[in-house]
This record gives sequence, structure tokens and C-alpha cells, in this order.
Amino acid sequence: MKLEERIKKTLNHKNLRNKLSDRVRKSILHEVRKDLILPLLNLTPNTAIKLRWFDNDVILSVGPRDFQFDRKTGECIGAGTCLI
Repeated sequence: MKLEERIKKTLNHKNLRNKLSDRVRKSILHEVRKDLILPLLNLTPNTAIKLRWFDNDVILSVGPRDFQFDRKTGECIGAGTCLI
């Protein structure tokens, strides 16, 4: 399964249906598609994909790559990579 498909599956999980708006889901997928770092990382088919949500933001972690989104607007407010 491709990375984008795995992320979509994570975003559509039944526990997240009421937690994330469609705007946030679309924004996350848009950022993943246009990201220039993800294709450079050595990600395996088992790379962990984690989604954490808080009152004001949502954090998507794909292996060592993190994206932070505003939970209301869906805007990407930060991204980073931990390679240590």
C-alpha cells in the first residue's frame, strides 16, 4: 500500500470521524502530496503513521517527519524532520 493510501486510511479511521473536519483532512493530504522531504526519506511499508489531535491543532507523524495543522482552519503551521 502506498504511503498516501496509508495516510488516507488513518484519516478515515472510525475513531477520527468526529475529530477532524473535511477541511483538515484535505489540507493534510495536500501537504503530504506536495512535501519535498518525504520522498527523500527511507520509509518502509511498516513506517509508523501517527495522528494526534489537541484542542487547537493536529499533528501527523510519518516516521521521522512531522506536520502540524491548525484544527480549525486546516492550515499547515509547521513541519519538521528528526534525523537523529
